[in-house]
Amino acid sequence: MKLRMLLPNSRSTALKRFAAHCTLSLALVLGVGVFGAQAQNYQLSYFTGTYAPIAGTPISTPTTDDAISANVLLPFSVTFGGTAYTNFQVCTNGWVALNTGTAAAQTAANLNLFNTTAPNVTIAPWMDDLGSTVGAVVGDISYTTTGISPNQVLTIQYNNYPSYFTGTTVALNFQVKIYETTNVIEF
Repeated sequence: MKLRMLLPNSRSTALKRFAAHCTLSLALVLGVGVFGAQAQNYQLSYFTGTYAPIAGTPISTPTTDDAISANVLLPFSVTFGGTAYTNFQVCTNGWVALNTGTAAAQTAANLNLFNTTAPNVTIAPWMDDLGSTVGAVVGDISYTTTGISPNQVLTIQYNNYPSYFTGTTVALNFQVKIYETTNVIEF
């Protein structure tokens, strides 16, 4: 049997190290739990439904390729990633950007999505090189709000929107729906 004799200073140092390790371990566990909880707020789910075109308010975008609209006021505050947003912009490349009032410094390119380079706070239902006009096909973007507060739904629609990248003219129709209160996003 081996015994180890600790001097008073050694015991004190050992207890301090033990306490520091416990504190650090607890901080790491709690920190990971918080980040995990934030990531779990976004869940992918599939739904079925029928595409129903809207007769909405047109959103003006330049007729050039890779264009972004001016700010459009949201009909209700949208919380995304823990931040409340009051405005949105649409891009001719098939994505929507949320912002808090001042038009964000956005780039229309879809190469920098989901990192620290603009565009940020992006909802990307199609995200491809689209164009408002390709050959004889002219598309439009519009939006409408349905329902009564606090259960409104904002629908942003790309109608007859041509695919630019493919070299062939393919007219696309797609929508983004953002739900008030729940902040659910569908596309």
